[in-house]
Amino acid sequence: MKRTPFLTSTVLTAVFCLVIVALSGAALFVFLSREKEQVLQNAFRQTDNLSRAFQEHSLRTVENVRQVLESLKEIYEKRGGGVIDTFEEAANASVARYAIRSREAQGTLFNLLSIADENGDLVLSSQRPFRALNVFERPFFRAHLSGVQEFIVGEPILGRATGKWFIPMSLPVEKPDGSFGGVILASVDPFYFSLFYRQVRLGPKGFVLFSGPTGKVLTGTVQDGDPPFGKSIAESNLFRSMMSREEGSLTCFGLPDGEKRIISYRKVAPYPLFISAGMSLDEILSPYYRRRTAAVLAAASFTLFVALFFAAAYSAFSRERKEEERFRNFFEQSSVGFAIVSPEGEWIHFNDKLCEITGYPREELLERPWRDLTPPEELVGEMKVMAKAIAGHWEDVFIEKRYVRRNGTLVDVDVSTKIIWKNDGSLRYFASMVQDVSERKRSERLLAKRAEELELHREAIIESMAMLAEYRDRGTGNHIRRTKEYVKLLLERSGSAA
Repeated sequence: MKRTPFLTSTVLTAVFCLVIVALSGAALFVFLSREKEQVLQNAFRQTDNLSRAFQEHSLRTVENVRQVLESLKEIYEKRGGGVIDTFEEAANASVARYAIRSREAQGTLFNLLSIADENGDLVLSSQRPFRALNVFERPFFRAHLSGVQEFIVGEPILGRATGKWFIPMSLPVEKPDGSFGGVILASVDPFYFSLFYRQVRLGPKGFVLFSGPTGKVLTGTVQDGDPPFGKSIAESNLFRSMMSREEGSLTCFGLPDGEKRIISYRKVAPYPLFISAGMSLDEILSPYYRRRTAAVLAAASFTLFVALFFAAAYSAFSRERKEEERFRNFFEQSSVGFAIVSPEGEWIHFNDKLCEITGYPREELLERPWRDLTPPEELVGEMKVMAKAIAGHWEDVFIEKRYVRRNGTLVDVDVSTKIIWKNDGSLRYFASMVQDVSERKRSERLLAKRAEELELHREAIIESMAMLAEYRDRGTGNHIRRTKEYVKLLLERSGSAA
């Protein structure tokens, strides 16, 4: 009987389950990877747009401060520092008057506007009342004193005059002979920038940093955190990237707070300043992590379902194998021949006993149709019986017949056939049990022969007794016949009694 072996069925089912689980896992991995990539791309796009907007704002602000300082410098140098009595006099002759007169600018952008001479002493200031101070030791003053002619944006400093933090932005002053004549200083309020940055919510732990060429944070904001100005990013990958490119995006820590962020930055050209916007990577991915957890749980549930399916299938295969082995053992070890034949008359399977009955080896019997085993004179009648059984949808057929053995001899068999039908009513196969009844038939024939011989002997006895009676009474013919019938009846009664 052709069948799928237990091991093959189990392996195929296991492979099927593994393929299903692998495909679902691969699909989940691809889906989650693409979703994560999309979330990160959106975050990079958002931080890049924010860094662009903050860069434009920072550039405009720094340019405005520079214009104010250049205007003050021009008036101060033209008129000579000694002939200007008040800061308002210099401011009124320049665009600085707008900064002085504007309550908004005075209250938000500038802490102070000051002018220091070549010794670092403040000679003019927007502070009222005026307070004399010396800025000789300040880094911005030392830089200009050493010959730096460019506009400088320095690191945040705590002001002595105001007690407030400020970002020093300065230009050098030249005397008529070209020598160093002092510094024009704008004390810019760092919170002017941070208040603007806070108008945009970057999510928990998101930041905007305005940093200088040394990696020092000039100003900025950290969502739900302390102001970051004065901190350094010089050891971060963000700063290293800033030193190699004027703009970019990356994932790194940025601030030394242990928080990994998606960061986009831009240079505030032409100044050696950078603006960067960052969002917490964990906060960005938090919704994704929740969806991923739900998807993984769903995949785990599906995997568990597949495992249960395999366990149920394995159990079913095991039961089927046991039943099949039990049937096979009975099939192969039986004292009668078993055969399963297709509707077309081809062998599907048979046991060794059938080979023994027919005298054919298994390989040779497989090549010989069952019709060839039946004597031609019996085949026609058998085919009629089988055709009638199929037409009538019988379930059982019994036939006494003979097989032609391989050596040409005939063997008597009883064939009990079970006709197996499909659910749609079509024929599936024939299952036949073949019993060798040669010995029984031989005994029956011998008994029949012995009965015939006994009958002949009985007739002979009757005839002999009749002849004896006839010999004794020759002249009485009727008496002879009566005696003959009487002897016959007597013998029959004796036989019945026996």
